[in-house]
Order: sequence, then structure tokens, then C-alpha cells
Amino acid sequence: MHGDDDPRLLPILDALDPEQRQAALVPDGPAQIIAPAGSGKTTTLVAHLAVLLARRVAPERIAVVTFNREAAAELAGRVVTRLGAGFPGAAQIEVRTLHAMARQVMLDVRGTLDIVADRTPLLRAARRAALAAQPDVMPPEVTTLDAHLSRAKVEGIEPPEAAHVALAAYADLMARRGAIDFDDLVTGAADVLERDPAVRERWQRRISHLCVDEFQDVDAAQLRLVRAIAGAAANLFVVGDDDQTIYAWRLADVRRILGFTTWYPAAHTVVLATNYRCPPEVVAAGRRLIEHNVERFAKPIRAGRAGRAGPDGSAGPDVRAGTSGSAGPDGRAGTSGRGGPAAAIEAFSVAGDDWADRLVGLASAEVTGGGRACFLARTRTELVPLLVALSLAGIPHHSPVPAPVLADCVTALLADATTDRSGAAPFEVLRRLRVVRGWDRAAPADELGDELGDELGDELGDEEHAALDALLGWSVRYPTLAPFLAGAEVARRRVAALRRPDAPIELLTAHGAKGREWPLVVIIGFEAERMPNRRSLRDAADPDRALEEERRLAYVAVTRAGRRLVLAFDPARPSPFLAEMCYRPTSVATTER
Repeated sequence: MHGDDDPRLLPILDALDPEQRQAALVPDGPAQIIAPAGSGKTTTLVAHLAVLLARRVAPERIAVVTFNREAAAELAGRVVTRLGAGFPGAAQIEVRTLHAMARQVMLDVRGTLDIVADRTPLLRAARRAALAAQPDVMPPEVTTLDAHLSRAKVEGIEPPEAAHVALAAYADLMARRGAIDFDDLVTGAADVLERDPAVRERWQRRISHLCVDEFQDVDAAQLRLVRAIAGAAANLFVVGDDDQTIYAWRLADVRRILGFTTWYPAAHTVVLATNYRCPPEVVAAGRRLIEHNVERFAKPIRAGRAGRAGPDGSAGPDVRAGTSGSAGPDGRAGTSGRGGPAAAIEAFSVAGDDWADRLVGLASAEVTGGGRACFLARTRTELVPLLVALSLAGIPHHSPVPAPVLADCVTALLADATTDRSGAAPFEVLRRLRVVRGWDRAAPADELGDELGDELGDELGDEEHAALDALLGWSVRYPTLAPFLAGAEVARRRVAALRRPDAPIELLTAHGAKGREWPLVVIIGFEAERMPNRRSLRDAADPDRALEEERRLAYVAVTRAGRRLVLAFDPARPSPFLAEMCYRPTSVATTER
């Protein structure tokens, strides 16, 4: 094809493996690139942009959409850095989020927009209005209402009857304000493009080639938006991985990436088969795990670098743990417990009250020489013991999960306590203030009185209640309020000083880790009922599909490890995923079955 022999492409294409090169060079029309973890999807996408420029596609007519601003900014930077010297027009390629593109479509039609960035306060008000209108009907909690609202707008799923009054009240509040929310933004843009030929043609002239990153995460409305802009020419280049579809709660559905060729039968499909990120043992373990899923593309996933893998590409019996599951006698975590070098995958026993301290020691040893480490968990609450251990040890760290002493609910309760003049002990003061705010699940209704509306509209989750429990537990050591408040302030300042964005130790949920990697990854709670998450399976309309999503989430967590993976769990209740990875725990080790 014209431009593919452009000499400016040679160094870019020469840096690719055969599958990546094939993907970068796909002709115009629809193309689907399946990119397993660590397979260089962004490198391939940037190379494809270079190919389009070499084919004389005007850069201002190329658009790339991502799912968040950070990803868009990072990708835009890579496009300029990688292509700017050979293709000066690369900076004109439009890289933005799907929501930003939808906003521009709506602005073109309406001129101005009042977008509600956080609809939670309005949903709380709507819930209170519903209770006032129907005191005998308990509407769903705010988070559940939010989910019903998104499903109704994005997928057209009728909400349950118990939610009708509250959602009608929300719609009324929005209408009176003349505002839209983020779901309205995308659905509205898709509606306009589908129904107005003039607007659709204007956008299709503006964008001749559309690339979509992380295609597996699109919801129904975003898919409508993308397809409408791509139009009949369908110069649509999508990159994603069915095995990393982990945002069902955001209405992503693996069946969309699996069904791409249903919408585009002539689409070119290329699979990037090589994981360049992880050691061969981790690649093999992850592959074995994810192959238990039914809803996926059957595909090879091979390791891109040498290691201890067997001749068939499978991992050897290299998931190890010492009898204590702790660091070596010198305090460093560089041995397996058998006197040899650290394995690529290790099991770590959390038996004993000091497990968090031992894991902090392991991570600290990793970063001492300039490395990086990350603790991953299925839920935010599971990270709290490690946040506490890191703070007590005075080790800098970074996490979007607030330390218990810095949680908003703790901040609010401490502020309330500063005005107390009762002379009661700190525990009694905090207990009473917690009830007054409605932040006590056990509080009887007659204690709440007029605060009932606030309690119903501002419920706390498990993580916040755990933080309040910890605060009250700490307060019993103080007989009077003043020294307790002074001590709390000192602790809060000390903990805040340790929370550093550039810290080499991070703590994230597995959801928040997608797209990231670290030399050392420690997965907390690799246990039955925690991974897979019992509540997610119990509450699912389709438990089998929910289990597959949990397995994908575990696969994402496992494949974040660039050098070493540590699975932390109680040996008495290992995750069933461990067996699916073909390993089983014993009293002193985890060995291949």
C-alpha cells in the first residue's frame, strides 16, 4: 500500500515483532487487535498511527479515544515523542477520552452544557424525596440507584419498581436545573449522530480514521458513538483484550469485543501473542488461569524473554514459600526459604498476626536498591492493614485508598469532637457523635430522630465503618478528650507526610492496576471467598459469568508483575484460582500439581 515503504517507517517497524508489525500495517477498514497483557499494545497503536501518516492521511483527521484523561495524556506524549521527529504533523492527531469526544458532539449541537460531574448528592436528595412520598417503600441505596440509572440510560434496562420514584425525582431535579450527567453525555451524543444525518456526516468528514484503545471496556452507548463516527467507511482500528474485561460494574461486556466481527465481518483480526512484561513462569500461570474462561478468544500467550520455563513453555514448579513465608534471616526477601534465589512466583503465608509487618519488610527490601513494588487486593478494605503497617514503620507509600486516620468520615468526627464540652471520655464522645451522624449500622431508629434522612442519604461503606471502628478502638487508651485530639492530630500529620505520589511502594485494588506494572507485585487475599469475591458471586444475576469476570480480574493482577509475583494467603483456604494455575499449597511450599 502507498506509503508502507516510507523510509521513515523503517526504524519504527523494525522494532516490532511479526504480530505487532502485521497489526500496524493493516489496511483501511475495520481492524481488531487482540493484545494480551504485556504484549505492547500501545507501541503497536503508535506504529499504526505512523503508518497512517506515511499513507498521507491528514493528521487532523485521525482520532484516538481512550477511557481516562491520564491515559490520553500519556498516549499523546508517546505519539509526539516517538513520531514527532519523522512526522512533524503527529502532534495534530486528536487524542482524547470518549467522554470528551461525546461532549464536543453535544456542544456542536447545543452550544452550552451544564454537566453534573458527581450525581451522588442529587441521588441522595431524590432518595429522600422518594421516602417522603412513599414512607412505606424503601428505595435502593444510593450506589444501587446509581447503577440502576446507568443501566437504564446506557443499556435501556428497566429499573426495579422500588427505584422508580427515586429515579423519577432525580430526573425532575436534573430537568429543573437543565443539566445532564455523564451517561446523558454519551447517550445524547450517540442519539444525535444516529438521528441527524447532517451532524453525522460533519463528524465523519472531520474524522476519517478512528482508533479505540482498551476496546474491551466500551459500554453500549460508547459503542454506538464509535460506530456512528466510523460510519460506512469503517476505518476503525480497535485495540483490546477480552481477557482483561474487568469493568462489568461500569457496564463493559466482554461480548462486545468478542462480537466485533459480527458488526464488521470483513474486519482484519490480529492477535499479539507475546507477553514481554512478565517472567515465563508468571506468563504460564496466568495463561493456565484465564484458559478456564469460556467467553474469550482462544489464543496463544507466550513469554517474550528467557526464564525457567519448560521446553513446552510451561512454568516449572517455581511457586515457592519458606515455612514461615517471611523474608530471610537478614530481613531481605531475596530468597525462597530454601536457600536459593527468589522464585518468579512465591506463596506467602498470612498465618500469624504479624503478616502485614512481614509483607511490608518484603516490599521495603525490594525498593531499597531502587526498585518498585505494589500491593494489590480485590477490595480497598483489604489494603488497610498494610497502610497501617507502612505508616507505623514510617515508610513512604502511595495509594488512592485513604489511611483510616485520614478518611473523610474520621476527619468529620474529629471535627465534631472538638466542639464537645460534655467532659465524657473520648470513646463515649465519639460513639455518641457517630450515632448522631447516623454512621452506626447498629443504632436504633429512635436514637437517630431527625437525622434519619441524613443516615438514609449518606450511608457509609465497609471501609468507612472500619476506619471509624479503628478510631474508637484507639480512643479507649485516653481518659480525656484533649490529649486524644492532640494525639490524633499528630498521627494524622505524620501519616499524611508519608503519602507521597512518587513513593516506590504503591497500594491499589486490582481494578486500579490495569495498564500498570511493577517489578514486585504482592497480591493480598489470594484466598477462597476473597478472590474470587464471595459477594460479587452471590449478588450476580449470572454467577457463571461473574466468576469469569473475577478470573479476569485475578489474571490482570497476576500479569502486573515484571520480575516477581508474591501470592499472599492463608494456606488453610487458598483461592481456587491457585489450583487453576496448576499449583497447590503444602505445609512448606506451593508446588505444581
